[in-house]
Amino acid sequence: MLVNVAVCEISSLHNRCLVVVMGKSESQMDIVERNPPKSKKSCKSWTSLEIGLTTIVVLLLIVLIALIALYATRKDKTCTTPSCVGAAARIIENMDQAADPCNNFYQYACGGWLKKHVIPETSSRYSTFDILRDEMEVILKAVVGVRWTD
Repeated sequence: MLVNVAVCEISSLHNRCLVVVMGKSESQMDIVERNPPKSKKSCKSWTSLEIGLTTIVVLLLIVLIALIALYATRKDKTCTTPSCVGAAARIIENMDQAADPCNNFYQYACGGWLKKHVIPETSSRYSTFDILRDEMEVILKAVVGVRWTD
């Protein structure tokens, strides 16, 4: 009397089944290995969601590496020429740093200029352009006055 016993091993590398054919005694056992037929796809196929997420992760890594490279190679482009320093000094002079910018931003940004310059009663507005125009009129009158006296 023959007894067939099937022993199946499942591993991550391969599936295989052993068929043990036993006779009347254990010394007469015949072990026959039978491999199941392999499918056409040996690897697990990826779903479209997995492919899409993998693509997004790879693209984000590329962008992150590019940003790190740009940050590491950037140069400080702060203007330190005398004209830039002078312009920054004029902006700071025209600010009122004692004012709280959260409560009154106009006073914070323009308070220093308002303390130094009085708006004439004859004009509804007064700016640096008006000051330049007045200074230019004085210079032109001086130049024209010198020529008429010659």
